[in-house]
Amino acid sequence: MKIKFWEQTFTRTIQSTESDYHRGLMQAFPGCVSIGDPIRIDWQDVIVEIRLRHLPDFSVGLVVLPMLEAKWEFVEGLENRQRELLAKADLSMQRGLG
Repeated sequence: MKIKFWEQTFTRTIQSTESDYHRGLMQAFPGCVSIGDPIRIDWQDVIVEIRLRHLPDFSVGLVVLPMLEAKWEFVEGLENRQRELLAKADLSMQRGLG
């Protein structure tokens, strides 16, 4: 069995506009998100700061998709709570494909 270590800081590449990313976080954590540079989420004794960077758009034929890089840095909180926050954020960013 392989043990996966928890990283306090990590980077993700995201297909989203900045405003859609903000909206998804605010829906997942109402009243807990401060939009700025960095974005800050203060939820159930967990604090995370997220720094966004625009990446070149991704093109597939005539479809152009905006891309972002999000650097997440957990500042406070227990690992299990941090994992809960991340799972909740991931769920809020899912989009239907139909």
